[in-house]
Amino acid sequence: MKTIAGAIVLAATLGLPSAAYSQAYPQRAIRVVVSFPPGGSTDFIARVLAQHMPATLGQSLVVDNRGGAAGTIGTDIVAKAAPDGYTLLVTAESPITIAPSIYPKLPYDPTRDTPAITELISYPFVAVVNSAVPVASLKELIALAKAQPGKLRYSHPGVGTAIQLAGELFKMTVGVDVVSVPYKGGGPAMVSVVGNEAQISFPTPPSSLPHVKSGRLKALAQTTSKRSAALPDLPTFAEAGVPGFHVDGWVGLFAPAGTPPRIIERLYGETVKVLRMPEVKEYVLAGGSDISGIPTEEARAKIRREIAMWAKVVKAAGIKVD
Repeated sequence: MKTIAGAIVLAATLGLPSAAYSQAYPQRAIRVVVSFPPGGSTDFIARVLAQHMPATLGQSLVVDNRGGAAGTIGTDIVAKAAPDGYTLLVTAESPITIAPSIYPKLPYDPTRDTPAITELISYPFVAVVNSAVPVASLKELIALAKAQPGKLRYSHPGVGTAIQLAGELFKMTVGVDVVSVPYKGGGPAMVSVVGNEAQISFPTPPSSLPHVKSGRLKALAQTTSKRSAALPDLPTFAEAGVPGFHVDGWVGLFAPAGTPPRIIERLYGETVKVLRMPEVKEYVLAGGSDISGIPTEEARAKIRREIAMWAKVVKAAGIKVD
């Protein structure tokens, strides 16, 4: 009788709809690999999720910072992790849309090995200049750069970063000769512009706006197609006289390839709940970013478009990493 009863229970269990399994996930803490060091926009939003999602998901999220090599080290860790929903990735665009064109031996394929769950936040890059540079607008900066080819320098956090690519795209779009100067990280790159070692940069709002408010830098334009809610008074490149220039930074949530669709759907749904919380919206906006939470397929399509876009910029600029 016990054998028959056990068989009935097993049959009933096997017949449960996928929704029942979705309710069973997760059963333990989830590791969230952040592919950049603590303190930046990527780490910022990961910790927002870790703070708020346990209340809706029912398990804790443990942030594990694995920075290095423009985010590719942490991304590769997740690409090789078990696809069971217990190892996730929070990363920015560099290791996903830029790295495939930069690194000839990239150990993962981002569209195949780390598919997106959603985009968490987006933000513009801000064209800034040292306060001593005699310009008051983007048009004036372009005119100055054309009048002094090879004299002005723009700083960035290193080869293959989104800020470098934004600078190269700017040079190509407006036809100026501005010297690329790499630094070891966003902090040193920002310090170089504040100290007039370099005259121009394209940083994120959190790293640049304090210096703009203090008067040490001038903000000329933002790179997104429409004004960010965090920067309502700063014109876009199109509004500042450079139509067709559009770059946005973002941070997304990813899972290893093969993660069951029911888990992806659950994670997407719970993530969007967090992003829609009024206190989260307010906190993200104060940090200089906009809430995203776009659907999974939309996020994946955007990544494919950006991979193609950056491949053209990398090739035209001759950027290489051995």
